[in-house]
Amino acid sequence: MKVEDLSCLMTKATSLGLFEAASIGSNNVEVSHLQFVDDTILMGSARMDNAVVIKRILRNLELISGLKVNFDKCCLFGVNVIGKRLCEMAEILGSGVGSMPFSYLDIKSIFSFGSCREWKKHIFFGGYLGRRRRVEGEVS
Repeated sequence: MKVEDLSCLMTKATSLGLFEAASIGSNNVEVSHLQFVDDTILMGSARMDNAVVIKRILRNLELISGLKVNFDKCCLFGVNVIGKRLCEMAEILGSGVGSMPFSYLDIKSIFSFGSCREWKKHIFFGGYLGRRRRVEGEVS
């Protein structure tokens, strides 16, 4: 699997200012993605243009790696994001909207929900990157 491809695309988009990563913790460490085998979480500021960049990056990843992103099985989560805005971003991504707290690899998210007011507006987009299969000579 081409996990490095996604990492490179996210790092490049962040360094060019096309994608605003999430600022985590008191030191404001920027984190744009977490990966484990075929599972991925992308995280960033809750801006519409971030949703567009995520969609473009994942479409490019499909082209360069041969992997398939099943957007129908992906979910968008928000911290301090109004429901309507989250739904609009999910529509851009072609995904569903999840609710907090969420689980990643069967582990509950580690956010301190008592202090959510202190969090900046962030989105978390999670999904599975699977192999493409050929069906009757076509890529599906």
